[in-house]
Amino acid sequence: MYGYALKPTKRASTIAMYMSSCNSQDEHKLAETILLKIGHLFQMQDDYLDCFGNPDTIGKIGTDIQEGKCCWPIVKALEMCDQNQRQTLDTNYGINDEKCVAIVKEIYRDLNIQEVYTECEECIYNDICVMIDDLKFKSNLCPVIFYEMLDKIYKRDK
Repeated sequence: MYGYALKPTKRASTIAMYMSSCNSQDEHKLAETILLKIGHLFQMQDDYLDCFGNPDTIGKIGTDIQEGKCCWPIVKALEMCDQNQRQTLDTNYGINDEKCVAIVKEIYRDLNIQEVYTECEECIYNDICVMIDDLKFKSNLCPVIFYEMLDKIYKRDK
């Protein structure tokens, strides 16, 4: 789910680490673990913004629902829904029709997906912060770099 966001970041970070003579595989693994979490957060945000973001701000009209993509809002909705909502989602998700999209979004509203997202984003952010804070005990990696990356995406709206 988060490969799209991770690959360029991981590649750039790996190159930077080798260029700064950081050759420790343990430190590379720690960096990769943090970058995976940041990539996961980024992809979750991207999926959320596709459905709930302002098209003028994000620069496009989201189409994940119409295209039937396996994205964060539908996965979370399927985890939370009852049998009737599940049937309705099965019938309407992935159909390129405005009424079907509206029905799916109504279920998202009924399930408070926006509030759940806000809680999940906060929780993941806090988990990543703990991982970054732990770097000073586990490695010579610079926490500031990871915080700068994280702060660029936290609570983004585009």
